[in-house]
Amino acid sequence: MKPAKLQPKNLVALSLLTGLLICLTPPHCFAQADQQIKVQHLVEQLLAVKTPEEGNALLNSQPELVTPDLIKALTKQARELAAGGKQVEALMICDLALKIAQRLNDKRGIFLSLRVKAGLARMRGDYKQALEYLDQCLKLAEEIGDKTIIGDALNSMAVVYAYQSEYPKALELFRRNLQIKEELGNKHDIAIELSNIGSIYVYQGEKMRAFEHYQRALNLAQEVGDKGNVSATLNSIGNLYDSQGNYAQALEYFQQSLKIKQEIGDKVGVARALNNIGVTYSEQGQYAQALDYLQQNVKLLEELGD
Repeated sequence: MKPAKLQPKNLVALSLLTGLLICLTPPHCFAQADQQIKVQHLVEQLLAVKTPEEGNALLNSQPELVTPDLIKALTKQARELAAGGKQVEALMICDLALKIAQRLNDKRGIFLSLRVKAGLARMRGDYKQALEYLDQCLKLAEEIGDKTIIGDALNSMAVVYAYQSEYPKALELFRRNLQIKEELGNKHDIAIELSNIGSIYVYQGEKMRAFEHYQRALNLAQEVGDKGNVSATLNSIGNLYDSQGNYAQALEYFQQSLKIKQEIGDKVGVARALNNIGVTYSEQGQYAQALDYLQQNVKLLEELGD
């Protein structure tokens, strides 16, 4: 059945209703949107400065924008630069965010800035420096009394210890974070933490315990409808079965993961799943199927420019 066409009187009524909704929009909403635009513009200007003096001059010329919102915008920009491989630029922006946060005595801003600096230190392999920053983050989070960011600090520290193959320490920190997530009742975060713990058990060779945690993570992710996490956990279980030589089960989980990645449009995830399936077929000596999936993987990576 075709939808009924709007008659002229309907269009008039709709126009009046739209106008009424605009009139009813609180003025502070427009002010907030305008402030966000100005903050983002200032971030773009700060990205273009050549010297610290230019940056200070910009900030001094717009003191009304030097707020916690600016710190959030700068740290967000720093993360995006780091993800794009521009670590030097990311560090400069992050240092600026930290200075502003310290000037404002904004503990959350200091926490955000130090956590990004820790991530940059980890990326360049300076694990000692990363842990020093994260230790400061944890102390700040405890002073603030916010369980969510306490958990974030613990999680970041656990990742650094895992990178150094200090699995018992990483496991301890992931467990502490899991306890916090369970207290907060956030099933999405609980699923992620269970999966992290599962991965540590894999590294320690405790595959049964790894499977138990992955399965719990999968059940929770499915319960809350988190397709990205469902797909990632299916992939982890597939890798676990593959490492045990149970290729049929591995393929089953990899195929499920692939299907979800395709559904949500995660092309990088699709490429990884295609690669895993191809390698698993190769391990079984099924080279025609392996070649098919690996060729699909190569084609997709070329499209992505990787």
